Amino acid sequence: MRIAVTDRRLLALKTSQLTGRSQGDVERAIPLRDVVAVHTKKRHPVSNFGVPVFAVSVVLSNGDVLVFETSGYPIWALGRCAEALETAAPNVPGSMYESDVEAADET
Repeated sequence: MRIAVTDRRLLALKTSQLTGRSQGDVERAIPLRDVVAVHTKKRHPVSNFGVPVFAVSVVLSNGDVLVFETSGYPIWALGRCAEALETAAPNVPGSMYESDVEAADET
């Protein structure tokens, strides 16, 4: 699976198991206005023999959480995608970015 961020949506694209390339088929399209928060985490699990794992968690307004993880070279690309998402989501008209998270923290 590949992920992409546009000015309006977070896209999860299908990829070929054989080549790893995307044909452009959209598996899931999430409007950026529904993204409430983006969290990143880098860890070194023992099970990966010390290879760093980078995870991006995307919290949606309906309570769903999407988690994307990678290790090795793709960490750079996933980090750039997370930065783009953190930049774009709050600027979309009708955005709920961080609003639900702040309310949940106060209770």
